[in-house]
Amino acid sequence: KFKKKDFRLFKKFNIKILQVVYNPLFSIAKKKIFQSALKHNISVIVRGSLAKGLLSSRHLNLNNFDLKRFKQKKIKLSNNKFYSLTNYMQNTKKNPIKLTFNNILKNKAVDSLVVGINNEKQLKENLSFFK
Repeated sequence: KFKKKDFRLFKKFNIKILQVVYNPLFSIAKKKIFQSALKHNISVIVRGSLAKGLLSSRHLNLNNFDLKRFKQKKIKLSNNKFYSLTNYMQNTKKNPIKLTFNNILKNKAVDSLVVGINNEKQLKENLSFFK
């Protein structure tokens, strides 16, 4: 199990950047890593910010939502938990991707996001949220 004192090893091996999976549905990094990273001057880069597309607008249409498609061993997410965690996205006219990116980047411990894309259209769409 990861312990906060393990950050001392980062200095020993000159590790300055930590890449973590973090999004509103998978927030373990925020609970266990972010404060220690700040304290030990370790930069944090977030990947998986859209939870494999689960937090994109096409999946927030709850009439067509199939949670089974996104089940993972480490994330036990019920329909009710998904609904409550994404309620702020479902009840606003703002784009869920922009909301998620902004929410993640507000955290003092997060230095940057890794944004995955499959094609140029998706890249253009994701970049538009930073304007």
